[in-house]
Amino acid sequence: MRIVCELDLPQAAPGDHTPTLELFRQAINSFIDSKVAGIVVDVRSNSGGSDQMVADFMSSFYKEKTLYEYANFVVPATGQFEIWKENEKTGEYVSPGQGTYIQAGSKVYTGPVVALVNNGCISSGEGVAMGIKNLPKGKVVGFYGTNGSFGMAGDSVKMPAGYEIDWPFGQSLDKNKVVQVDSKGGKGGVLPNKSIPMTLDTPSRSPAGTTWNSSTASRH
Repeated sequence: MRIVCELDLPQAAPGDHTPTLELFRQAINSFIDSKVAGIVVDVRSNSGGSDQMVADFMSSFYKEKTLYEYANFVVPATGQFEIWKENEKTGEYVSPGQGTYIQAGSKVYTGPVVALVNNGCISSGEGVAMGIKNLPKGKVVGFYGTNGSFGMAGDSVKMPAGYEIDWPFGQSLDKNKVVQVDSKGGKGGVLPNKSIPMTLDTPSRSPAGTTWNSSTASRH
């Protein structure tokens, strides 16, 4: 299964407008019914999207309610960080102190799951890799880890040549309320359990459009 982003197709765009979460669950349930030996989830060059959608994806793999993240935001009035949930439809902050959880799925795949990653996997796409790596039978494979751009972005500035700079203003925290996934000193992201050697042959077998260079994008 390949996931390019954690968003629904805009209504104005042509194509299948079945909600992305519904398509994901249909695919996983078909794998469960077919008793497949394992599942590969390709999030290489995934551009991110909705955190809640990622947590809902992961319900297909988790038997127990599990924390996905605490979202820790800077409050402009005080300059201090506070944990809030964000209503992704309205942009409002609700439920102070509450985290986003992966709910136990009603139909769960418990076999081996592998996430394919590269450093073009950014933002909430990295949450898919993180959720899979934390499974008892989950693994991450790639040349390098994900981008390490898991913080929440705020204001942005348009630059020449189509570039855009986003300033992060929020952190994703784990169950111990420690920053997770983000990079430090050029190292970070969701790292592979097994790194694939970078040779002349292996990149040529990667999917079209895959990016191997680091980017500076932050979570949508």
